[in-house]
Amino acid sequence: MTAVLPTIGIPLPGIDPANALQILPPGANRDLWLAMRRTGLGGSDASGLVGLSRWTSPLEVWEDKTGRTPLDNRTDEDREAAEMGTLLEPVVRDRFAERHGMTVAPTGMLQSSRWPWMLANPDGLCSDGDGFEAKTCSLWLGHEWGSDSDPLIPDHAELQSQWCMAVTGLDGWWVACLIG
Repeated sequence: MTAVLPTIGIPLPGIDPANALQILPPGANRDLWLAMRRTGLGGSDASGLVGLSRWTSPLEVWEDKTGRTPLDNRTDEDREAAEMGTLLEPVVRDRFAERHGMTVAPTGMLQSSRWPWMLANPDGLCSDGDGFEAKTCSLWLGHEWGSDSDPLIPDHAELQSQWCMAVTGLDGWWVACLIG
């Protein structure tokens, strides 16, 4: 893995600076975001490292973090799915906030103050003090999320949420998924 460079971050309302600081704002340039991602491990990387990701393997995480692959090495199919997820994230966030009567503020990239190699890219901070993750998936994968009467959170999303909680020090995390 590349060396973790000391980063000067800014405090975010709702997150104790002793836990994490913002090192990139929401909407940061994608190339800069990809380069900063290489300086540590994030929640998606954690899922890949333990074999819970269908998008990346432990070897691919290692290759990325050691600079053995281009910064953006996704296939056209993966790129399209990721871009759609990014485009739909505000829709999922706004619908969640409306249904639950709260606000959700985007966060940008965070770095743990205690463990600087730990990074997080939460999709938001909720006005109730918890974090937020927006997900999208196709109908083919909808069963992984259970049903309205018996909702589930797939392991990869659960691990990503737990990782974000470790970075931020927050006690709770909301996960909302748009299926289809």
